[in-house]
Amino acid sequence: MIDGDLGQPGVPSEIVRQAVDYLGGLDMVVNNAGIQFIEDYLSGDFREIAERSRRQIDVNVTAPLEFATASLPYLAKSEMPRLVFVTSGLAVFPKKSAPVYCATKSALRTFVMSLRYQLEDGGSPIKVIDAVLPLVDTPMTAGRGKESEKMSPVDVAATIITALQVPRPVVWIGKAKLLPWLTRLAPSIGRRALRNS
Repeated sequence: MIDGDLGQPGVPSEIVRQAVDYLGGLDMVVNNAGIQFIEDYLSGDFREIAERSRRQIDVNVTAPLEFATASLPYLAKSEMPRLVFVTSGLAVFPKKSAPVYCATKSALRTFVMSLRYQLEDGGSPIKVIDAVLPLVDTPMTAGRGKESEKMSPVDVAATIITALQVPRPVVWIGKAKLLPWLTRLAPSIGRRALRNS
C-alpha cells in the first residue's frame, strides 16, 4: 500500500510515481479521497474556518488535479485507460452545513468536464469519468443522515467497477440517480431535500 498526506503538494505525484514503479504502468486512476468539515460561518471562528477550508480545498480539489496531471502520461500508454473522479450529489444540491465541501465537489465536477473535453478533442484514448455519489457509510459521514439510507462503500466500488466496462462521462450512483431528474423537473424539491441533510 502507498500512502501519504494528500493535503501536501507533491504527494499525489509521488504516489503516482511509486504506483508506476510497482505496477509497471497505469490503466486506471480513481480519485476517491475527500474530507468534509461542518462549518458555521456565523460562529466568528474565522481562523479555524479558514484553515479547515484550505485543507478541504487541498485534499478535495488540488490533490485530484495533481493526480490527473501526474497520471495522464502513463494512462495514455494503456489500452483501456480510465481516470475516475468521485464527486458528490452535494455538488448539485449543496447542504448548508458544509459550504466548502460542497464547493470543492462542484469545482471538481467542472474540472472533470473541462478535462474530458480537452482529452476528447485532442484524440486521447483516456476516458474521464465523474462518479457522483449519494451519502456513503464511511467514517466521514458518521452521525450524519440516517444509517439505513447510506450506501455501503462495497456497493459503491462495485458500481464504479461495473461502469468502467462501458464508460459513460457521468455515473450517477445509488440515490444520486435521482439528481438529474430533480435538476430538470423539480430543482426546488432537490434544494429543499438536501439543504439540511
